[in-house]
Amino acid sequence: MANSADDDMADLFDRLSEDLEDAIKAGQDVDCDAIAEKHKTSPENVQVCLEALTALAGVVAAPREVKPDFLGDYEIKEELGRGGMGVVYRAYHPKLERDVAIKISKFGDQATESQRQRFLIEGRVVAKLRHANIVAIHDVGIDQGTHYQVMDWIQGSSLHSLLKKEGQQTPEKTARVIRKIASALDHAHNRSIVHRDVKPRNIMMTPSGEPILMDFGLAKDVAAKSQTLTHTGQFIGTLRYASPEQVRGDKHYIDQRTDIYNLGATLYHMIVGLAPFSDLPETKTVDAIRDSSPDFSGFLARGSQLSNALKDICEKCLDKDQNARYQSADALINDIDKALLGDWNHKPLTRPPSAPIADCKQHPVIFLLGVSFGLILGIALGAWLF
Repeated sequence: MANSADDDMADLFDRLSEDLEDAIKAGQDVDCDAIAEKHKTSPENVQVCLEALTALAGVVAAPREVKPDFLGDYEIKEELGRGGMGVVYRAYHPKLERDVAIKISKFGDQATESQRQRFLIEGRVVAKLRHANIVAIHDVGIDQGTHYQVMDWIQGSSLHSLLKKEGQQTPEKTARVIRKIASALDHAHNRSIVHRDVKPRNIMMTPSGEPILMDFGLAKDVAAKSQTLTHTGQFIGTLRYASPEQVRGDKHYIDQRTDIYNLGATLYHMIVGLAPFSDLPETKTVDAIRDSSPDFSGFLARGSQLSNALKDICEKCLDKDQNARYQSADALINDIDKALLGDWNHKPLTRPPSAPIADCKQHPVIFLLGVSFGLILGIALGAWLF
């Protein structure tokens, strides 16, 4: 059993991860003295935590880049947003007379080979997809050492921002948003693409309320046998929305059902107002994702037939056993359609025989990596804004 000192350090890691995410998103240097004062600890303790988090994440400190005036034929207008790994600008193509969004890597010529490859893979992956609810990519290029992607400029705000501003969404709106993103995922899955980081921050909401799935930076083409950027034991995703197989760091079990779990966690957030297990510190979230079911009482509290149906649907999406989840996004869509039509009878969860899955407690290295990477939510590869 962990002693109180261990608990204190774990709590410090948890609080530091939030400050790190904010600082990195703002492109700021981390001030260890200021953070130490804020959290009533020594700068040395802060530095130890930061070095551990940085080493585990594989994060390379990047200077804050100067906004370029042009990239290729595109005139850079303004910054739209930034995350731990990338910056997105609004740009203008004078010959075509249209605005676009351009995404570049924050790391520039300091990028690792893995980071460069992920950036290129993202462009190739999105180029394979044509769907009304998936951001379209128009061009990729490199200018003076800067890799960039040219995408649709989606006016609006992220679902994350909407939830932060408005809180719980109506069951009707939730069902329609989740259905459209499920349709986008079905399109991707039918082309062997697994997103691996479906979450509210990666869903843009247009002014008309249309959801657009963004950021395929962690996506994997499961038909491309040459992709080896993810290793067993490496956490890929965003902790609050991650599936059990993601926190185990077992890439061999990550497939379309992982996306369905992530989407189920997003559904949960829209109805309840918080992501699953948000009441727990991140140091305990990994165990909860593996072993516990979230509290679904928030669905029943809405008191409608649709919210009760969405509870059943969400439970199936979030099942620990991949074989008990929806096996395809199309199957999820079919149930959402029935729920919207009022043609829903409560369906007790059925659990087919499970494929053998290694318990991460039997693999301490994988387990510790999962815990450690969970603590750096938003810092590593899953921290892109779009």
